[in-house]
Amino acid sequence: MNLKSEPAKPPGPKPVIKQWVDQYNKQEQEAIINSTAVTKENSSEIDALINSLYASDGPITTFIKKSLYQQILPQSHALIIVQGDDLVNKLEFARVASSILNKFIDSKTIICSNEDNVEIQTLTCGSPLVVNKALQGLCDFVTDGIKIKTDIDINTLIISGVSSKLSEINFEDLMRNNRTFNLNLGVYNG
Repeated sequence: MNLKSEPAKPPGPKPVIKQWVDQYNKQEQEAIINSTAVTKENSSEIDALINSLYASDGPITTFIKKSLYQQILPQSHALIIVQGDDLVNKLEFARVASSILNKFIDSKTIICSNEDNVEIQTLTCGSPLVVNKALQGLCDFVTDGIKIKTDIDINTLIISGVSSKLSEINFEDLMRNNRTFNLNLGVYNG
């Protein structure tokens, strides 16, 4: 497919522009319509481009949808404070929850920690109220799965519009600390 753009040739002399449609006679209307019509050769290229862009939920469609969401919806920051007895369990919860938040609501996440505290910094498209409800629902989903599979209690507190003051944890450190919860949630489990 040749997507090279070339300037279009003018269709002929510029017609006299009238103020109202009914001022044009039938021949003038047909001439204007015919001069601006899409030709068959251009139409097939345009149709091919549209079909390739809007293919069934491919990566291009996903990219276009994300781009539209980011333009239309506000960006909401939220902080998820992870509470539990063991640092390793809290870090593993944060890893699993981050993966699910990214997969299901396209939330950008950063896991932060110091010696005992674990927080997840999120940036998600949507109003703060809607984002907080989605974050809470998905965090509850993960905590319930962990409780059922391992009998470990993890709780979360979500605060809108707040940034973490803890240090960011890089992925390699998080994987070294890995304790797989084997939740069978259809996402990465380590």
